Amino acid sequence: MPLFISMLTDWNWLIGIGSSLHMIGWFTPQVFGAKLVARRQFRIPFYRNMSIIRLLALGLVALSTLLLGSTHPNLLLILFIILYSIHATTGGLAGLVFLDVVGKMVPTTSVGGRPGRGSFFGWRIFLGSMFGIASGFFVINPILDNLTFPANFALLFALSTVIFTLGVTAFCLVREQPSIPDKQDIRLSEYLAKSFSLLRDDKAFRRYFTTRHLIMLWNAGMPFYILFAQQRYDLSPFWIGAFMASRYAGELATNVIWAMLSDKGHNRAVLRLISILTIVPPVVVFAQYFFSIPEIIYALTFFTSGSVISGMMLGGNNYILQHAPEDKRPMYIGFTNSTLAVTLLTSGLAGLLVDSFGYLTLFAVVIIIGLITVISAIGLKPAGYIKSNVNTDVQL
Repeated sequence: MPLFISMLTDWNWLIGIGSSLHMIGWFTPQVFGAKLVARRQFRIPFYRNMSIIRLLALGLVALSTLLLGSTHPNLLLILFIILYSIHATTGGLAGLVFLDVVGKMVPTTSVGGRPGRGSFFGWRIFLGSMFGIASGFFVINPILDNLTFPANFALLFALSTVIFTLGVTAFCLVREQPSIPDKQDIRLSEYLAKSFSLLRDDKAFRRYFTTRHLIMLWNAGMPFYILFAQQRYDLSPFWIGAFMASRYAGELATNVIWAMLSDKGHNRAVLRLISILTIVPPVVVFAQYFFSIPEIIYALTFFTSGSVISGMMLGGNNYILQHAPEDKRPMYIGFTNSTLAVTLLTSGLAGLLVDSFGYLTLFAVVIIIGLITVISAIGLKPAGYIKSNVNTDVQL
């Protein structure tokens, strides 16, 4: 994504924001969507409707890239931001249902030979990582090497649309267990106030919330690892594909560890371990700058970043699913994710740092954020700690 947007603009702040559009859009609407989802007994129909919009938007990204990429790059950039924002936002609303359904149907830990959420997310990440590694070498590399812009990126977006369609269709076939609908008819402002009260009343959630936001703040540097490498190495298509494969290899290699820990309910340990790994990528950047390390070692930035992303998805999601009371699960998930979107906007500030002071300043800030993240993660409480003291029925 950073490479695609860099074809259309040389503004690093816009490259940072654009590269994070998927996560910003995915997280942003969830606190608002939580109110809608919580009132439904069956929630997969809502997932299906959002996913149809999501897939249409991504398909239009592929078409507009093909038609406008070589003649109207500025128009393509505007259309891309609009369409991909729609794709990401509807994906976030659908993702809220996904996590809620998983929370209902998959037990927290392995019970009687039945896999727990650690195994579920572990297999999900394992298979996704395997396909990611394969796509890096056998899809991304050949397409970028043999096709020119915009046909190469248009084809990648088109393939993504096809794969998304298969995944969405599979999940829509799940036999969903009915939920207890929230029959409270309260104003959105009241619902938001109840969501914010979680931070005041739930100490364990507050520390988790802080740790997740710090990891997301660290994530603002992610789009710039590949751009820094392109500047330092003058990357060939082979290494672009290899670096993408390295990210998925990192997810794959550590996924087994995260899944085993999570399956035993040790999601706190997962978050603590990935907080330590956040230090590695920016340190490798400095090693490259001062010692000109080869590309194979620089790939550690993507390998460890993939490990952090894997652990954040697995441990982060399972911690909140384990911690939140069932009737308040959409509120916990929605509030956490929507506020994470605000933190993600720092990716634009990361681009401004690069424009104003260069890459080294950005990655020095990333190292400091990583160290603060470690301190915050050490103070995490076990999921469920003082959960009974949470008062989500605040009278306004």
